[in-house]
Amino acid sequence: MRGKKHPWISISRQVLFALLLCISAAKTSPAADIHAVASVDKTTISLEDVLELKATLMGVQSAARPEMPRMPAFHVRPGGTASSTQIINGKVASSVSYHYHLIPKEKGSYTIPPIVFNVAGTRYLTKPIQIEVVDKIKVTNQSNADAFVEASVSKTDPYVGEQIVYTFKLFRKVDAQNLELETPYDQLYFRKESLGNSKKYEQVVNGVQYKVHELPIAYFPTQAGKTSIPPAILELDLLRSSAQGKFPGRSSFDSFFNDPFFRSQLRSEHKILRTSPIQLNVRPLPKKGKPANFSGLVGDFKMRVSLGKTTLNTGETTTLTVILSGTGNVGEATVGAPELPEHFKIYPDQPVLKADIRNSRLGGEKSFKFALVPLKPGRWDIPVPTFTFFDPARKLYMDLKAEPTSLTVMGVEAKEPLSQFDASAENRTNTGSRTSGDELFPIHTDLRDFSNQKFSGIDWALILAGFTFPLAGYFYRARRYQKTLHRQSHSAFYRSKEALALALSRIQQLKDQPSAKPKEIVRDLSQILREYAGNKFDLDSAAFTSEELSNLSLSDEEQLQIARSLGAMLKNFERLQFSPTAEINGPALINTALETLQEFEKVS
Repeated sequence: MRGKKHPWISISRQVLFALLLCISAAKTSPAADIHAVASVDKTTISLEDVLELKATLMGVQSAARPEMPRMPAFHVRPGGTASSTQIINGKVASSVSYHYHLIPKEKGSYTIPPIVFNVAGTRYLTKPIQIEVVDKIKVTNQSNADAFVEASVSKTDPYVGEQIVYTFKLFRKVDAQNLELETPYDQLYFRKESLGNSKKYEQVVNGVQYKVHELPIAYFPTQAGKTSIPPAILELDLLRSSAQGKFPGRSSFDSFFNDPFFRSQLRSEHKILRTSPIQLNVRPLPKKGKPANFSGLVGDFKMRVSLGKTTLNTGETTTLTVILSGTGNVGEATVGAPELPEHFKIYPDQPVLKADIRNSRLGGEKSFKFALVPLKPGRWDIPVPTFTFFDPARKLYMDLKAEPTSLTVMGVEAKEPLSQFDASAENRTNTGSRTSGDELFPIHTDLRDFSNQKFSGIDWALILAGFTFPLAGYFYRARRYQKTLHRQSHSAFYRSKEALALALSRIQQLKDQPSAKPKEIVRDLSQILREYAGNKFDLDSAAFTSEELSNLSLSDEEQLQIARSLGAMLKNFERLQFSPTAEINGPALINTALETLQEFEKVS
């Protein structure tokens, strides 16, 4: 045994040699070895594509995020970060890369300026890159496109303040996910309001059936003149399925993965779809017939007026309510307090707006309330306000009027009460409660109360317990703390060991919910499998995709096949979850997932 070296000594020497090599290489690498490189996935893109830009600093293991130049022709979104260190022929090659997604705004030729890395006061610049952005792909027949978008408005020559309905439509033949819609507009020329959720239906276009998502939006022009609504931008992933053979894995899984559900893989294509801009000619409101006190209401409205109590005594309160309802910019309506004699006290309430959708147009009602307190008896006419609005359909200014209502006040004339200061109340509230010493401490009058007390057997037992229990508690907590430290230092082992039990428990809970909807079952099963994979391979269950799980690097062949199989399962669950037409057999999926996890544990 004397001539045999312990294996740990050999490994330690190898690690030490590698560290010394890295340090030596780092010291001898001249600053000239550090340089910046920028690259793109393609130099010609369409308005429907996303440009992938990567900025890399060679010769370092880490660096701060670079200074990005202004690129007004693109929407720039930061992506992920990657670093790499390799030892090739005794030389250390390190780099750090930052990824960006560039979304083109319009067609043309553009230059991506140099990107600047700043390392210890030294600036490293990438070379500029030329990019050509062409128009979106034109098809002779819309039926050739897997997805396209359209936008239209209810009117191209509205009046200032008139509501126009902007309708956005997505037509698609394939499944889609991760939809993100942007509807930009100029806030100097428009006010935008939502008209509710989107509608879904099917429509035949040039003999091809499409699934249509329709989203209405209300725009209110605020200035007269020629203007436009910019293109709407929809970013989404189109999902296409392609038939595959058996998934890579062990033969023990073949009976499961040869099911038609798992023979189709999804191919995702990221697209950006744009509508065409819409030109508008906003007309000013007519001057003819326009009242001097016109408040800017445009639409079609009605008015209701009511008085709470028409007969009351002096000093009592009644409420005057004015309600304006209809379609248009009802939210901009204002009402002043009624003009009443000075022997009325008037207390206006906050206006209340209840917006709703009426015949695909924004409307609602706005109520105004005034509390009236008469101080003098008599019969009084309560004036009601007059509204004037412009009706775009009739091209006329319209007046809304209501008949005055009367109020009968009985009793004697009341004077406005003065605030009274109640000294007795002040004294009552500030009078402190006095507590005698008898209430705090008992009074001892017997000498026996002060005699020496002897400890009984029970007293000694209690004293002993008082010392023993804390000591036992200390050792118990120390033991638990040691177990906690052991679990923390061996978290991967415990996670893998408990993965199946946790997954089976959650699947059983899912089976006990017979009322669960198919989509909910798919969502929950996907989450259970994701948590199982995270525990099995010591991963963050929220930080990996199905693709990353399928491509996981593992030394154990059995574990590698399980990871690939789980990745395939998650990918198909994603397809089921986001496909609006997929047929889902919830109980069968639960049983299949249960059997598969148990099969995984047998071979692992």
